[in-house]
Amino acid sequence: MQYNNILIVRLSAIGDIVMASGLISALKARYPEAKLSWLAEPAGATLLQQNPLLDEVILWPRNEWQKVRKAQGIIALLKQVNTFKQQLASRQFDLVLDAQGLLKSGVLAWLSGAQYKVGINSREGSQWLMNKVVTSPWSADISSEYRAAAKFFGAPEAAFQYSLIASNETQRHAEALLFEHTQGQPYVVFCPFTTRAQKHWVDGHWSELYKQVKQSICTHIIMLGGPSDIAHSERLEKQMPGIINLTGKTTLLECSEIIRGAKGVIGVDTGLTHMAMAHHIPVIALFGSTLPYENTFNPNGRVLSDKLACSPCKRRPTCEARFDCMVGLTPQRVSSALGEVL
Repeated sequence: MQYNNILIVRLSAIGDIVMASGLISALKARYPEAKLSWLAEPAGATLLQQNPLLDEVILWPRNEWQKVRKAQGIIALLKQVNTFKQQLASRQFDLVLDAQGLLKSGVLAWLSGAQYKVGINSREGSQWLMNKVVTSPWSADISSEYRAAAKFFGAPEAAFQYSLIASNETQRHAEALLFEHTQGQPYVVFCPFTTRAQKHWVDGHWSELYKQVKQSICTHIIMLGGPSDIAHSERLEKQMPGIINLTGKTTLLECSEIIRGAKGVIGVDTGLTHMAMAHHIPVIALFGSTLPYENTFNPNGRVLSDKLACSPCKRRPTCEARFDCMVGLTPQRVSSALGEVL
């Protein structure tokens, strides 16, 4: 079947948007004449808004809706929802792909009024809002569920290519920032920050790794993170004198460009680490309570993960906050792994 106006719904999180971004090139290859749009929350949308392969990036005003409901009540919220529904319907999508598979994303897909609605691993009731659900069991391959969706639509396997595209202005700004701190010399990037305690590596391990990398691999080391990570980064900075701390000082796409040019990247299960995998540069991913993938499709990308009896525990740690799975990933192991992929 031919589609002319396609909407991808993947609202968050940053890493998932990175891994789903391969759908852009895949769907463009399958439907080269189609208009292609993406619906995301504002934070995730910043990764997509400079991408010339997308005709439109639509913002889901989740925070505004929450404020309206709290201040004015459910009736006012429903009016906001209805207005948004009309705005989506006016675009006349004939296909919507719910790449998140949750109830909230499924409802938004349904609100679009698209003739054909496809979900990926739809759950929480969203499956009842879809015309078709693409089921993709867990796989060790990175982005396996999104690759399965691309295959469902008949896109060539090779067409699934991550699409993190920055404007010339963003590239120039990232280059200027890099030159200010590295004078054009090679650099390694640390990505220590993530959303849950059990996904973090040990602070002391980061400081020891810093010494080893600085001594034997690269003298310039950059630490990246978002605004919410600034306090943690300042604590780490005290343990790593001389580190270039750019936490909270860049946009997501500037982070992407900094990562793209790195000699190597070391990071936990976080969006910035997945960016490094997407850019196919040397990267060591440190996974413990989560194991989003093992096969990286990146010849220089390696996952370090000790498969303990309790892992991956995801959101339900049983180790009384010892986080043995991360403690066991020693700085020496990580440093050696980085040296092997460089």
